[in-house]
Parts: sequence; C-alpha cells; structure tokens
Amino acid sequence: MKKKRLLLAAALFSLQTTASYAADLLEVYQQALISDPTYQQAIAQRLSTKEGVPISIASILPNVAITANPAITRSAFSGSDLQTDVNGNPLSPRNNTVRTYTLALTATQTVF
Repeated sequence: MKKKRLLLAAALFSLQTTASYAADLLEVYQQALISDPTYQQAIAQRLSTKEGVPISIASILPNVAITANPAITRSAFSGSDLQTDVNGNPLSPRNNTVRTYTLALTATQTVF
C-alpha cells in the first residue's frame, strides 16, 4: 500500500513537472524568436511589403485642399468726407464695417 502511494505521488509529480517544462520551453522559444535578427528582418520585410500597396495607391488619389479667409474692413467718415443725397443734402456721417469671407476648394489629380 505504501508503495502504491509512493508510485502515485511520483506519477503526479512527473505530470506536474512536464507541464511546467512545456510552458518554459514555449517561453524560451518565443524569446529566441524575439532575439533572432533574421526572424525580425523577415517580419519587417513582410510588414514593409504589406504597406507598399496603400502607399502606391496614395500616389494616384486626388489631393484636396480647403482654405477659408475671413476679413473685416472698417472705415470711418470724418466731417470733410460727408456724403450727400441726390438733392445735395448732407447725410449723417456713419462708420461702415464690411465683412468678407473667401472660401476656396482646390483639387489636384496626377495625370500619367
């Protein structure tokens, strides 16, 4: 009976250590891949090739630009700059404020 318990304990211990060695082996393998310059170069090459397609497509797409320019012009009239109506009567002086807005949309397309 004592031998059976000892044999059972040894079997359970061996199962437990095998699982822990497998996890350690996987971790060592992953660390080796991270440290391997040839493997890292292959990954970088694959990623750069994968990005090459969107970059080459971008050169044939149109470029669009929007510009907006608001401006305010204020002018004040003094006594010598009085305006008159049709009959020659002086109009009351007033200050003028003119607001202008310029909006431009520019699209360019590369032609081969």
